[in-house]
Amino acid sequence: MTPLQVIPFLVLAVGVDNMFILAHALQQQDPRLPIPERLGRALAGAGPSITLAAACEALAFGLGGLTSMPAVRNFSLCAAVAVLLDYALQVVVFTTPLLLFACILFATSYDLLCAVGFHLNMRPCFAKHRGGFDPAACHSLSSSGLAPRV
Repeated sequence: MTPLQVIPFLVLAVGVDNMFILAHALQQQDPRLPIPERLGRALAGAGPSITLAAACEALAFGLGGLTSMPAVRNFSLCAAVAVLLDYALQVVVFTTPLLLFACILFATSYDLLCAVGFHLNMRPCFAKHRGGFDPAACHSLSSSGLAPRV
């Protein structure tokens, strides 16, 4: 097994850890807040630790690129770039499915078509209801019989 075949597993381990940190930070937010605000607060709370961890890992691998051995240098530089790309994708791309599935989860509706309603109405799950979140917004598709429950 070449050293470059190990990098996907390394990035997977780092990425899954950061995903759990983000999901846990979202779960700890006040349920009365609208979901976009909860996600923003979760990113504000977990973002510094994820950023610092990714920066330290990329720096450590980058310093490994200063060695004179070609195999170690190639592995270190590739791993540093992979960790930085993983961090960028987690912060930019992972938050979108996290937002959609938070809509379903916090509405106590395990209906996958709530995400379809999101595109149709552009904000069914984010409606404010008495200063908080309206669970009926995501529930409307399944309670009307138009969407099956999962």
